[in-house]
Amino acid sequence: MKDALNDPIIAAESYTLWTARVALGAEDSAWEAAFWMKNLFDEQYRAQGVNLTGLGFGYLNVNNARMFGGTLTVRF
Repeated sequence: MKDALNDPIIAAESYTLWTARVALGAEDSAWEAAFWMKNLFDEQYRAQGVNLTGLGFGYLNVNNARMFGGTLTVRF
């Protein structure tokens, strides 16, 4: 549940998120190149919400979709 009243309209089911990261770097740790991915299986869940249907409105926010990127680290 997402609020103190356990409102079923904005309740969230259980979920699992998978994250992956692959990196390649120098033995002396001078540099590292990495590729990462968050929310690997693109799981969607309710992250936040407000039920004000008594006033005629409400909203739900969902999580971020699958994201991926790269990181290059240089130490000197």
